[in-house]
Amino acid sequence: MKKYFYLLFLPMMFGFSATNAQDFTMHTDTVKILMQNYLVEAHNDATNTTSGDIKISWKVYANNLPQDWIDSAQFGICDNNLCYYNEILDGNPRTSFDVSALGLMAFKTQVSGESIGVVSTGTYYVAVELTHGTTVDTAVFQFSRWATNVSNVNGNLNKVSLYPNPARSELNVTYDKEAGVKSIAIYNLVGKQVVKYKVGGSSAKLDIENVPSGVYFVRLMDNTGRVMATRRFTHQ
Repeated sequence: MKKYFYLLFLPMMFGFSATNAQDFTMHTDTVKILMQNYLVEAHNDATNTTSGDIKISWKVYANNLPQDWIDSAQFGICDNNLCYYNEILDGNPRTSFDVSALGLMAFKTQVSGESIGVVSTGTYYVAVELTHGTTVDTAVFQFSRWATNVSNVNGNLNKVSLYPNPARSELNVTYDKEAGVKSIAIYNLVGKQVVKYKVGGSSAKLDIENVPSGVYFVRLMDNTGRVMATRRFTHQ
């Protein structure tokens, strides 16, 4: 009797795990982009987690872009097939080329601050839904653009320094006191925030004892969350 029950239970167990398997994964939920006066590209690539080739269908399902951004000839979203410009905001699905087994599908947004009027400053987003079979995932591209006269920070905090680098248990960060740095966050290479610290003055000592070893980015931000400078370091 016990053997019969086991044989019934086993297919149910495997059937459950199969139906919940993800066909692909996105590298991160949200990519944050600080606009500059040149073409900026920001990747959020998709990984095929199956053992065969797949095509990923995707569409923009929400955005709050101002019209001058939409009209810019240098705004677009690209997959491994094509780059699409303002027509991509129509909400119609597009389909990628084949993504090989366990391979990456390049997926990025591109926009140039040089071609966008400074009247439309602030934080905006484009939200994308990606699907294959029963797998549905979302990706958000968040853009921040500020008028040049708002920011005294235009040295991009050139005086920022990190030490020691590589670091072990502590990381020292120094910066210009006048820049108004209020928080510092550590991000991994796929753009996920690992830890965030409240800071002030012109320096901070960050406890990174619980941060896993690897390569990271340090982002210095003002009291609105605007990224003012980014630096790279290695935690041993």
